[in-house]
Amino acid sequence: MDLSSLSWIKVITDDDRTKWAYTHHHITKEMNQTQVIDYNKVTIFPLGFRGENANLLHERDALILVQKGKVTHLVEVLDKSSYQEWGWYHRLVKVLCWKPHEDWWSLPSAEELLGFEYKIYSGRPYPLENLQATYGEKWESNGGLQAFKTHLSEKLRQHDYII
Repeated sequence: MDLSSLSWIKVITDDDRTKWAYTHHHITKEMNQTQVIDYNKVTIFPLGFRGENANLLHERDALILVQKGKVTHLVEVLDKSSYQEWGWYHRLVKVLCWKPHEDWWSLPSAEELLGFEYKIYSGRPYPLENLQATYGEKWESNGGLQAFKTHLSEKLRQHDYII
């Protein structure tokens, strides 16, 4: 898997904290369908942000989405800038890999897939390389971002994430 554009991580949550955000059911049945594509193993949907930090991301940037201690999605930004709707900022993203039909509680921990303990709690996107206290501890002395991407790609393949 080509992770050359991967450089961000974002924590996501559903408004109802007991539920998972951006499940296959939610994307295909509950979201505004004029902005969703789910056809022939291609899934595109609007990813929500609470503020203008949605504009930190550039077209073709890839980011890891984490929730409840699990990596649930790896997505790529498709649009050039955010748009506002219902009090949120949105970016159109394409799912690069996920396990849409699995029980997400059974996914491996984010720490296992990432190879470091992430310590972010807000929903803004964070550049991976800026997580010095966690990412930097593990990866800066072990090959940097490229080694991390290789590690993550191997872990995603090992755990049968759909690519």
